Amino acid sequence: HRLPYAIELDGEAIDAAGKERRPVWLQDLPSVQDWRAAYEELSGGDREPPLAYIRYAADAPISIRAALFIPAGNPEALGLGRFPSDGVQLYCRGMRIGVPSSGSGSGSGVALLPDWLRFVKGAVECDDLPLNVSRELVQSDTGVIRRLRGALIGRCIRWFGELRRQSVDNQGLYQRFFGRFGIFMKEGMCTTELTDAQRDELAGLLLFRTTAADQVLSLDDIA
Repeated sequence: HRLPYAIELDGEAIDAAGKERRPVWLQDLPSVQDWRAAYEELSGGDREPPLAYIRYAADAPISIRAALFIPAGNPEALGLGRFPSDGVQLYCRGMRIGVPSSGSGSGSGVALLPDWLRFVKGAVECDDLPLNVSRELVQSDTGVIRRLRGALIGRCIRWFGELRRQSVDNQGLYQRFFGRFGIFMKEGMCTTELTDAQRDELAGLLLFRTTAADQVLSLDDIA
């Protein structure tokens, strides 16, 4: 993680402060190059540009500054291993919480998202956490952590809906996304952690291949 502060040695700056030294989740308008560099770092070295990314900022019900990424590919579909469950790193006031998982190279050891969202990569800064926050406190499911997880789950579902609406202008974007990660969304429908509203919203994003035509349709389209 790069420090957002100037470092000087004998009066000479050796690490420039400013926008380019700040993580993308704290920048107002990161460049495409900033996003790609951040993804490569947060994903553990994946050099293929992500399929999609967003910056998420909120002050209620909890302070959140986040950068979230959807990878270009799904290695699980090829039998090349499982996404680590801790692919979204947690920061509190510039300090990273947790330690990398064994073998993952990029995770924090802290699962901020439910298992069905394990394909999402990124980082989250939450200043509402106490300064002495520990990995054990995060995993204990305190009120702050429940609100943080709930906000992230809701934002991811809304994000997927935005991708679908963007497909009107970007032909095939959502189809590519769902073709690679739709299995995870169907997995999410079988969990008990979603609210009724989130489950309904997620259900509306599912696509199914029909036998009557060579196309994929949503439940609303079929109905």
